[in-house]
Amino acid sequence: MMRKTSLSCVPDSNFRTAVSVFGTICAALVFSGPSLAQTQEPLKEDIETRWEQTRTAGRQAFERGRFEEAQTLIGRAFALAHRFEDGDHLSVSMGDMADLARATGRYSEAEGLYKNALAIRERIDGETSPKLIPLLDGAAWSLYSQAKMKEAVAPFQRSLAIMEQAHGQDAIEVIPAILNLSRPLQIIKSDPEVVANLERIIRIRSTVRGPGHPEVAADVIRLARHHVAEKRPASAEPMFLSAISILERANGAFHSSVAGPLDELGLLYSKEKRWTDAEPIFRRSVAVRELSLGPLNPEIAPALENLAAVWTQVDRFADAEGAYRRALELWSFQLGAGHPNLASVMDRIGHACASQKKYDEAESAYSSALWIRDRQSVTNLNNLALIIAAQERTVDAEPLYKVALTVLEPPVVTAPVAKLKLASAKSKETAAPKDPAHPDLLRITLHNYAELMRNTNRPAAAGRLELREKQAEELEKRLQKEALDKAKASPTPQ
Repeated sequence: MMRKTSLSCVPDSNFRTAVSVFGTICAALVFSGPSLAQTQEPLKEDIETRWEQTRTAGRQAFERGRFEEAQTLIGRAFALAHRFEDGDHLSVSMGDMADLARATGRYSEAEGLYKNALAIRERIDGETSPKLIPLLDGAAWSLYSQAKMKEAVAPFQRSLAIMEQAHGQDAIEVIPAILNLSRPLQIIKSDPEVVANLERIIRIRSTVRGPGHPEVAADVIRLARHHVAEKRPASAEPMFLSAISILERANGAFHSSVAGPLDELGLLYSKEKRWTDAEPIFRRSVAVRELSLGPLNPEIAPALENLAAVWTQVDRFADAEGAYRRALELWSFQLGAGHPNLASVMDRIGHACASQKKYDEAESAYSSALWIRDRQSVTNLNNLALIIAAQERTVDAEPLYKVALTVLEPPVVTAPVAKLKLASAKSKETAAPKDPAHPDLLRITLHNYAELMRNTNRPAAAGRLELREKQAEELEKRLQKEALDKAKASPTPQ
């Protein structure tokens, strides 16, 4: 016997609101022009054709992400659906409206539409019809998106029960429904049910596909991740090892599919401070990626960083530095030399160098990280100031430009020599003025600040900023020319 779990289908305020909105649209679209009393009543076949064509066009627009167009067409189809007495067309069009509402973030509205479409469909086809499944799933995901996890469980359970009745409890077709049900159960910490569901998926897939199929490995990894999330590393470890073994036998020891679970196993060992176990796992991950993707592929970089982190923990700083530097090269190749994500790698290089008393190189790495972060902070300050200025909040925008200029043009101060290896030096020297590190950002900031001054009737201040902007532009051009000349002068590698 299938367990029946009811889902309330009484029309609610969400539904009434949704129908009211769409009703207004549809009234204008369908009943504009001469009234129906003035025209001959269309044949039922004609209405059927119009509904089908309009709905199909609306679904196509929806699937292509053209939501405004989809709303118009689906609204027309919904209005036409009211002309039928069977309720079937109305349920379908209401489901389309619900799908559109959910896709555009109107989850509460979608929830009401799904529930009422479901009530109509149940009256037509019964409470165990497979036609209910899309509506049950849609209602469940709408509840899930509103963080109503406990309420989302019931429609997912009904959907799974219908799938089981239609295909059998051990059919592979029920796996998506089991996974759907597991999502809210994980969040509400219903751990025994989640584990039972994930183990059931492994059994079904192993029976249907065979225990050595790569899809079984993916299911095993899913269960291992759940054990990690629930802080059960002893349960997760054999699962990762099993998945790796399956993938090696199915795809080969150095197939790219093996790298991911190797990383996860290595991170599991690292969390437990099992450095001697983690190191060979991360070494293998690097080797797998090099052989399967090529030695210059940026996907090798995270594995190198994991390996370097282990070496740092066991005081192998020279090895860690080498791995971090190679990761930096690969990331730079993919992201560009000034990308914000590179700053953390440079910090780690700085730490590895400092731990080896290579203070010049440590200083260089930390300075590079600071340079990148300065660029990002100035860019964010400019963007924020522009947005605030657009709202005519000049008093709030101006200080942001001042902070940005402070970052870009730090004051020249008298300070001790800052080399770490000369930290005990007693002499002092005055830092010589030097070019700003980011002349391009300096020019942009000065330009934006000057524009703010002009827009607030402060022409004298704007003029001074524009003069500095011109100087920054000249500096930018000079530095670009020097870099180009240096590149031309460098010998071409053979």
